[in-house]
Amino acid sequence: MARRSGTRKLGKRKGYGAPSRRNRSNYKPRLEQSWERPSPPMFLAPTTCADDDPPSPPPPAKRRRVRATPKAPLTPEQRTLRAKVAAHTMWSNTSNRAERTAAARKAAHDRFAKQVDPGGVLPPEERAQRAENARKAHFCRMAAASAKARAAKAAGGAPRTTRSSQGSAS
Repeated sequence: MARRSGTRKLGKRKGYGAPSRRNRSNYKPRLEQSWERPSPPMFLAPTTCADDDPPSPPPPAKRRRVRATPKAPLTPEQRTLRAKVAAHTMWSNTSNRAERTAAARKAAHDRFAKQVDPGGVLPPEERAQRAENARKAHFCRMAAASAKARAAKAAGGAPRTTRSSQGSAS
């Protein structure tokens, strides 16, 4: 019989249920459990509270956001607007824009460098020059695909292009 996900056999929890075959010494039936508070370890000194010390205040209660209505799925226009607000907020809080984008620029450069020299056998100057040419070729392909899409849109039909057909366009 298959169990539902999220359920467990009682024998798997340590100290409860029937003993396992492997380790029967951990078996503690529920009837022998003591519900009294265990005594503190011997190495800890008992804590005392002086009468003149004021009691510590209770921890602040966590506030939970309560929605008035259930969350409805957003339309593409709403998601775009939300993303624009988030991007503008992020850039308004950024003091050094070059430092903020340095990791992305390095990752893009490394991607083209790995594309032209996967084994890492070329000298660094040659690898950098080839990576720059691969980057320029990539952006030229993107510009050609964009021009093709704009021309098809002006003609009245949406272009049906796939990744494989974009790569073969010269």
